[in-house]
Amino acid sequence: MTRVLIAGGGPVGLTLACELARHGVECRLVDSKAERDPWSKAAAILPRTQELLADMGLIDRFLERGNQVTAANLMKGSERLAHLEMEFPD
Repeated sequence: MTRVLIAGGGPVGLTLACELARHGVECRLVDSKAERDPWSKAAAILPRTQELLADMGLIDRFLERGNQVTAANLMKGSERLAHLEMEFPD
């Protein structure tokens, strides 16, 4: 039997653990932090993760509840270095 150790309980590690479990692969997920962060580390869902969520039948739930990013600021302390407007194809 294949057993997998996943280092990191962020969005990618959790998605990987779900995908492995869905395919019957036993895994253990470890993270360096003893407690959960009070804020989300999932500021964005990368395309490959979106593909996996679609395969799991979950992507619509995420897209319905998420916010589509249309702009971002690059900051250094309180100084704004750049403002980026984003457009995405349908």
